[in-house]
Amino acid sequence: MKNATQARQDLHILENIEKNPEITQADLAAQLGVAVGSVNWYLKRLVKKGYVKVTRMQRRRLRYLITPQGISEKTRLAGSFMQASLKWYRKTRSASKAFLAEIKEAG
Repeated sequence: MKNATQARQDLHILENIEKNPEITQADLAAQLGVAVGSVNWYLKRLVKKGYVKVTRMQRRRLRYLITPQGISEKTRLAGSFMQASLKWYRKTRSASKAFLAEIKEAG
């Protein structure tokens, strides 16, 4: 199972590629706040897993396309993050209510 950081980067890369298939690795790196080499590594992994397909547009320009498997993975990751966010929200809300009740009792 992938760690949370890796999953988050995968999701961000897939979302950015979906929005702009001609995005550069440098642009992805800037948006993700990581080195270009890291983006290259993430992209190679996504290509190897069959989530992204790369085609050469010009000599030094690439186009990234999300495959049907990539769309499935993006949907799965987004759902997973949504569930984790809701779980965190509920836990925080419950803790806040308990804390406020303690303060109210203490006067």
